[in-house]
Amino acid sequence: MGMEAVLAQATPAQLQEFEQNPPLAYQYVTGDPGEGDPLARIQAMVRANFKRMRIPPHMREAVENQLRPMMGETRKGPQLVRAEFELDKKEFSLGKDWHVLHYALNRTAEGGEGPLAFAVFGDQAFQEMDGVDYGPVRYLTPEQVQNVSDALQEVDPSSLLSKLNYVDAKKKRIYLDHTLDDLDNWSYLPELFMEFRNFYSDAAASGNGMLMKII
Repeated sequence: MGMEAVLAQATPAQLQEFEQNPPLAYQYVTGDPGEGDPLARIQAMVRANFKRMRIPPHMREAVENQLRPMMGETRKGPQLVRAEFELDKKEFSLGKDWHVLHYALNRTAEGGEGPLAFAVFGDQAFQEMDGVDYGPVRYLTPEQVQNVSDALQEVDPSSLLSKLNYVDAKKKRIYLDHTLDDLDNWSYLPELFMEFRNFYSDAAASGNGMLMKII
């Protein structure tokens, strides 16, 4: 199931603790509870299925409210950053569409100009952990999140499909480039982008930073 992108909002306090203890950042983003906590493993599995099926937020909340008594209350207050399986953690999954979205926004395989270059890939990286696939967890500060959010507001969702070029994407080795031979495969891209933009808007309004990981 590899090569899927996950984003998670993080408060300034969480970012500070993750910088001091990078393994927490990896747990927070990937939802890997380790071997010793079966309850956390169940919680992580439930949330992973939510993301894969793209269940709407109102339905997800209803299901979580029913499951919460069976799954136990997670820790609150100062322990929040260590309660890596909080059901109310704000996450967004791009699934396998992350590289095509970056390409549509920047016309590059990596990087770009301005804040849009950081929207999918992030910027600074936490210390990479042994045994972790697909690179480190990267992050954006709250100020960078605001800049990315502002830049995303300037993008016309209906223009994104016109940015996809099969031949150019093949040259640049864009992940899923083979699907760009028929743009009907990507008719949902504008809607996905708007969900992505709304997630950034929410993070900016909350004063949060952002973590990103390819898993």
